[in-house]
Amino acid sequence: MTDVPVSEATGTATRRVIRNSLWLLAQPILLGLASLALLSYGARELGKVGLGRFSAATAFVFLFVAFSGLGLSMLATRDIARNREEGRVREYVARLSGLRLSVAGIVAVLALVVAYLSGQGDETGGLVYLAVLVIPLEAVVRTFQDLFIALERARVVALAGTVGAIARIVSSFGALALGFGVWGFLCGWLVADVANALFALWFARGLAVRPVLEWDFSWSAVKRGFVFYISGIVSTGHQRLDVLILASAAGHAEVGIYAAAVGLARRLVIIPESLGTATFAGVSGAALVDREVAREVTARSMTLGLLFGIPIAAGCWTLSGPIVSALFGPEFSTAVRPLAIGVWALPLWCASYVALFSLTAVDREWTVFWIATVITVTTVIGLVLPGDRLDATWAAVAMVAGQAVGTSLHLVVIRLALGPVLRLGDLARIAVATAAMSATMVAARRFMSDGPGLTAVVGAVLLGAMVYLAVATALGVAPWAELLGRRGERASGS
Repeated sequence: MTDVPVSEATGTATRRVIRNSLWLLAQPILLGLASLALLSYGARELGKVGLGRFSAATAFVFLFVAFSGLGLSMLATRDIARNREEGRVREYVARLSGLRLSVAGIVAVLALVVAYLSGQGDETGGLVYLAVLVIPLEAVVRTFQDLFIALERARVVALAGTVGAIARIVSSFGALALGFGVWGFLCGWLVADVANALFALWFARGLAVRPVLEWDFSWSAVKRGFVFYISGIVSTGHQRLDVLILASAAGHAEVGIYAAAVGLARRLVIIPESLGTATFAGVSGAALVDREVAREVTARSMTLGLLFGIPIAAGCWTLSGPIVSALFGPEFSTAVRPLAIGVWALPLWCASYVALFSLTAVDREWTVFWIATVITVTTVIGLVLPGDRLDATWAAVAMVAGQAVGTSLHLVVIRLALGPVLRLGDLARIAVATAAMSATMVAARRFMSDGPGLTAVVGAVLLGAMVYLAVATALGVAPWAELLGRRGERASGS
């Protein structure tokens, strides 16, 4: 067998990561504007209180979705990525789906009981009872997402997500337009998971998977996935407890402000999630062969994440006022500051997701858990300290501060595990390109200040994006080399 040079192996692995990342990003980017329009329309139709009730209900249910996961996503992706023989994959997925559906049913019943015992008898409680349906749907969706991501077939995941997103947008817009209010909005949210699950099942029909509940497999999976499980619960905790703590301290109207601002930022988390997921599959395989390849793939993935995350955060910060005005209207005017603060979690997420997925790929999942615990504790302390004075702005500060602590720890630990992965030279180049973009956006905004609000925002964003791309390309930080290198391989027949 001929040894493959490290540089060639790194380039191939990196191209696969970038290709899969772009597939996972394509769906949310293409549908992001439509989803943003839905958030804007929903906020205007439901108002602060209605949007706050919807956010509180879904936050409650997703705490139980985390409980039903058992840490199986990370475990399954790593297991399948390391052994892709078809017969073994079919058997593994059959057992995995049987375990997941059984647990999802139990957790759904538990969520209903807890909702009832907690005295949620108002409209929010009714929304919780309906939203519980998402728990078994998520079990189906995640099983097949894990399968296709592990096989580095991100295109299927992207297409399934597209089907679900289109279903959500059409049904939610329709329900709001017909006057069904927050109930129709929630039904549109559920329709997306139904469509996503049906599409995934159809695409995986060739495996002929029939769920099987097998005790030995289930017990082994639960034990091995325990660290992923508690890590996921802790991570979900700080992502959902902020809404619940804010609702308790300041009421649903303030949650509506926070949900509009930080919800906009969290819609962008698909960028680090997609990149981290693609990196996980690539590093899981590469680490078995050569740690240097794994380190280089991680470093390039982190640069790619920051290449997206930093300019988006800077752009949203620069145009936070016009964005809130154009998307949500005057009722949400106090969301400007929470948005300007909260959006800076995006570049932190980009660095953290790449690091934590790479750490998990090299069997450092307990380290990931302890860092997630630090993030959650730091965030909750920041939320609790103000007491009754807690508002949307302070909640955004607590969220970003907790993530900043976690990102710092991720970077230190990944350096110890694999070596340096944060390239300061690339970071400086991205900063220069971002500064040029921000200056362009400010100038464009002033020049178009007499035009309609949304038109001015879109124009400034487009001009800023073109300048950023041009400067990043000129400075050599854009990933054209990897993408063009793949074309070169095809042309040479390699």
